[in-house]
Amino acid sequence: MTYSGSKTPLILGVMWAETIAAFVFVLARLYTRTFLVRNMGWDDHLINISMVISKISVYSICLNIAM
Repeated sequence: MTYSGSKTPLILGVMWAETIAAFVFVLARLYTRTFLVRNMGWDDHLINISMVISKISVYSICLNIAM
């Protein structure tokens, strides 16, 4: 793939960096709530579900294919 002056590689790099950073923070919260606090609330489940649906699978992969 040649991008010839396009900012596509920069956009993809920033998108995947944000995705990885968000995933790390969600995993840290999941670990803390599961093993240290030993109490997961409904908000924790919603955070996990939204992370899987929006950031990791659908959004990032579709944008990567589109660009």
